[in-house]
Amino acid sequence: MTSTDHAAAVDASVLVSGRRIYQRSRLAALRRFVRQKPLGAVGGAIIILLLVVALLANVLAPYGYDTIKVSDRLLGMSLSHPFGTDEQGRDILSRIIYGSRITVFIGFGAIILSTLIATVIGMVSGYFTGLFDLLMQRVIDIWLSFPGLIFVIFIVSIFSNHTPILIVTLGLLYAAGASRIIRSATISIKESQYVESARAIGASHLRILVRHIFPNTIPIVIITASIQIGSVILLTASLSFLGFGPPPPFPSWGRMLQEARPQMVYHPNLAIFPGLAIAIVVYAFNMFGDAIRDILDPRMRGAR
Repeated sequence: MTSTDHAAAVDASVLVSGRRIYQRSRLAALRRFVRQKPLGAVGGAIIILLLVVALLANVLAPYGYDTIKVSDRLLGMSLSHPFGTDEQGRDILSRIIYGSRITVFIGFGAIILSTLIATVIGMVSGYFTGLFDLLMQRVIDIWLSFPGLIFVIFIVSIFSNHTPILIVTLGLLYAAGASRIIRSATISIKESQYVESARAIGASHLRILVRHIFPNTIPIVIITASIQIGSVILLTASLSFLGFGPPPPFPSWGRMLQEARPQMVYHPNLAIFPGLAIAIVVYAFNMFGDAIRDILDPRMRGAR
């Protein structure tokens, strides 16, 4: 074996060993997370299950979400219909499974948009203090003064209740509060020595924001997004219950609750299962967000 081949073999061995060590460290971190934050781990498992169900709804649902069979209307729980059927003979379990798609699409879409807007506004406002920051924060004050539910209903009534409109409206609504949190983090970070050193060597404002401030705000951004998404899902369900959610025939959990009102007394399963789906998902996101906050926030780690 030549020296070149020997060096290549050593490099390959080091690479394989490094991958094994990295995989073991990830597994150890996962086990430590499960042990230290059991409720957060349960919440994370429920979130993963929600994503799988939303992605594979066509495969997992025993019936179509709009399959109507009048002869099977208002059936109780059975093997063929585990959650029963509604007043039109549609399978409740199938509609809950398909409804998870709306929950995931609107929830994650609104939070992604909100996070992008809040990050840009918060970083720029916190970095460029003075008159610009003063004017920007007064705009945020006006932004935050709108009642959330009424604001969304107002926008949806003017334009439409299609899913893209809901995502944009909810994203704009939640961006204001998140921008305040990111602004506070930016003000603290920009006083650090490495930012002062970057200014001293002539780094541009854009480079400082992108290379030095943004990477250090990522934990705050993740914490804020993980906590807000449960609130977004709950507000989406409230809008659907009031008739301002995604239009039929595609099901949503909030509208299923609204449709169950006339039959709720004699057929409580029509409301119990959609309500449980909303409660479990919101609880999962809240618990997972709290666990992520405890792990990523140094102050919470010190308190623990």
